Amino acid sequence: MKREKRRRQHHDKDKDKDMDQDQDQLTTIVTSNNNESLPSSSSLPLLPNEIIRDIAIYFTVKKLDPTKTRAIGCSSSSSELHELKECLIDSSSSWWISSINEGSFHNGKGEEYVEFELDNTKIVRLSTVLISIPMLPTGPLSVRTMRLDCCAASNNNSNNNNNKEQQWKPITPILTVDNRNGWQRIELNEPIDAQYIRLVCLSNQASRLLDNNEITEINDTYGHAMTAVGFFTVKFE
Repeated sequence: MKREKRRRQHHDKDKDKDMDQDQDQLTTIVTSNNNESLPSSSSLPLLPNEIIRDIAIYFTVKKLDPTKTRAIGCSSSSSELHELKECLIDSSSSWWISSINEGSFHNGKGEEYVEFELDNTKIVRLSTVLISIPMLPTGPLSVRTMRLDCCAASNNNSNNNNNKEQQWKPITPILTVDNRNGWQRIELNEPIDAQYIRLVCLSNQASRLLDNNEITEINDTYGHAMTAVGFFTVKFE
């Protein structure tokens, strides 16, 4: 009996020893795998600063307040009766029209702009453009196609105009304004984060008549409209 008992005790010790060895091997394997799949934080690559900045801006930029928008400049103007700021007032009695004699428009096409400050202290988010025009036949020079340009400059100091001019760039595809009265709401494909923008007019409603061969020459009725562009009111949201 004693011999059998000693034999069993010896067998149990060998079994426990084998189990300990198996456990050690398993621990080694798990530790090794964890080290391979979970590198230390110091070895993880950091995101580029540009991406970090864009992520931060996305979560911190606020939607613009339309009451803070100001018209601060334009490429040219033919109106001596209305101040530039009146293009932000909802009225059919005031407007902005580019210069008829000194502007860039020919045959109803060119590039004339009005520049806006969306906020006087910070970048804000813009997602919608609303515009009002007089329709044909009374509004042949009303804007037909346009785009938005953006400037990343943090101020509008005239001493920095040369530097700021280099930073203007288109930020929307061409936007189309229908030939109809009343407010037209244009939702942008992607929101724009900016402090300064330009509404750049590219063609007027009269140019559509030329494109569609509805008029074949510049006549007395639409002659003045071939060299200018404009609108009643614009609003940003």
